[in-house]
Amino acid sequence: MTLIGQISQQSGVEGRMLIAPLFSSSAETAKVQRKEPAVARVLELFDDIDIAVLSVGAWDSRVTQLEQLLPQSDIEVLDQRGAAADSSGVFFDADGNYLNLPPERSPYFHNRRANLEGP
Repeated sequence: MTLIGQISQQSGVEGRMLIAPLFSSSAETAKVQRKEPAVARVLELFDDIDIAVLSVGAWDSRVTQLEQLLPQSDIEVLDQRGAAADSSGVFFDADGNYLNLPPERSPYFHNRRANLEGP
């Protein structure tokens, strides 16, 4: 049983897992993946979520899967802006401030994210 399954069972709440790649090879592929029935059902619940469990990856120590997906130019921008961590491909500095990267700098951050939409 998954960790989310165990928490759901012990707390008496209904848990859902969003199983989708973080990034897709193109914006079009990401749109198609968000329309997949299993993904779409979970995304439709976002407005009613009481608790979300997300993972946070360390950027500054390079304990992340994202580095292999990103072009070197984006890695340099993140380093220059003081990226310290990411959650679902959204980056934060050491004080927890959101790093708003311009869309033209990295299409990965803005139109290839398959598991959610947003900044």
